[in-house]
Amino acid sequence: MEGSTKATEKILRAAIANRNLTSVELDSKATSKSKYFDVYKVELPLPDFSGVPRDWVFAVQNRAISRREKIDRESVVADVFSLLHDISKDERVVLVSDDPAAHLGDEFDSSKRDVFCLDALEFSAKEERFVQPRLSPFLGSVRRRVQFSPMFMLLYSPYQPAKPVSGWRFFGRRKQIDQIVGTEQNYVIVGARRVGKTSLMREAHRRLQESGAQSYFVDVQNCSTAGEVVREILHQISPRELARSIKHHEILGDTVLSNVLRQMTSGQKRTTLFLDELGNVIRNQSKENWSFLGVLRKFSQTGRLQIVLSCFQEYFIRQQQEFAGPLINFANTMRLRVFTHQEVEEFVLSPLRFWRNLTEKEEAALVNVVMQRVGTHPFLLQYFCFAFFHRVTGTESPSALPKKADLAQQAHSLLNAKLIECFETAVDELFFRISSPLLQYLFLRRCKDAEVSKERLDQVEFNYTWLQSVLTEIGYVGTFQSYRTLLEALEIHSLCTASNDQDNRMIIAAPLVYHYVQRTVPIDMMLKKLAEDVRKENELYGLSPI
Repeated sequence: MEGSTKATEKILRAAIANRNLTSVELDSKATSKSKYFDVYKVELPLPDFSGVPRDWVFAVQNRAISRREKIDRESVVADVFSLLHDISKDERVVLVSDDPAAHLGDEFDSSKRDVFCLDALEFSAKEERFVQPRLSPFLGSVRRRVQFSPMFMLLYSPYQPAKPVSGWRFFGRRKQIDQIVGTEQNYVIVGARRVGKTSLMREAHRRLQESGAQSYFVDVQNCSTAGEVVREILHQISPRELARSIKHHEILGDTVLSNVLRQMTSGQKRTTLFLDELGNVIRNQSKENWSFLGVLRKFSQTGRLQIVLSCFQEYFIRQQQEFAGPLINFANTMRLRVFTHQEVEEFVLSPLRFWRNLTEKEEAALVNVVMQRVGTHPFLLQYFCFAFFHRVTGTESPSALPKKADLAQQAHSLLNAKLIECFETAVDELFFRISSPLLQYLFLRRCKDAEVSKERLDQVEFNYTWLQSVLTEIGYVGTFQSYRTLLEALEIHSLCTASNDQDNRMIIAAPLVYHYVQRTVPIDMMLKKLAEDVRKENELYGLSPI
């Protein structure tokens, strides 16, 4: 039996094209119920399989048993149906057989479940053809299934616009993840809206749980009072204590929270508590309602409770300037900016490498288009990559996978033909909802000036000299501090970002916003109207009329 199992493991590794696959576990329970298949739980290795789901179930036909019992195809198919009945429908199942007579794909390629088939014609375990992951027989079976039903690929898109992501859909932010997971420090994650704070926290939470640590993720963005925050914390940590408190009509205050935290931190195991968008609650509360933060601070100082919370960057900066508020000296500040150039490359290219044979020249050309026309904001990149991924994998239409083409040209084509359709929601949220006409004016004006001088938008710099010149032109003068405040405000909304982490040098982070606005409204008319509206807020930024 042991020898036959080793033979099926050899077939498994050939299917994935990885000799050194280590995250393989024989599912003894499922295997014992099957007559002809050994069932394995497989975790695909990183970074070789970045951009595709990591957890799969492989059912590999045990040829030793099949030969001994001289079974026919109908018996194998019946066994597969029985096996699938016992496996959760949420699992991704790969059926592997090197039996030339099996042809499982004929039976299961049309299944509504996430079932993929690998037959003898697609690989030979004896040849041990271990190649690049994207050329593995396993991914070949996935491609064939996509060709049979292109819309099936939607379930495997690594991009999810407007939704927080984690696991195999999470890219970048390695430094921040390592800081949260690898230390016991408290962190306040601050950043612009839609820059990825929630995704970062969810991924850190997932990795902590995966490592065996105790971790809780609490979404408090819809809470309006301190009591509601405590209620959500109890709901995640101790539902029984929450139910008891409600039953006895107790106020969800410091005492109840203290008891739960005391029990939670009584052991030796590290505990991390994530509080997403806590800044929304604090901003609307008086100092009298901040006491629960004192309770969190108290238990975090024991060294067994780590607190990681997030808030919108503008509110946190205001607290720092006023030297007041409950978050001052509460934790280390982690400012989350837009993606770096390296993170953009990873985000755009990693998933595509499995579906297209990319040369270094093609990769460089595609990233160049993305940087120049889309920018580095994760929210905009999600929308672009979602649309682009389905275009180049053939799921934008019922056609099969497209032939090799210039990806950079396809990116240009998408951004020209579907700019409004793809990015209306994203641009509305990132730009048109900004309440400051001055910030909108400065961003659009800088982009237009760059376009007139034929500069690349993603390389154009905001600096004090340009600010002073443009503000003087529309009739205002400011101080060094007011110019600094304006640059910081532009970064708060992720319209620009620090160049090489130098806060006094900002470059445009979202050129796509300008291209969109340019396509939808007359730029000169909009700039004129915004310049007139600057008088409504010039004092806010310390500007004086000339």
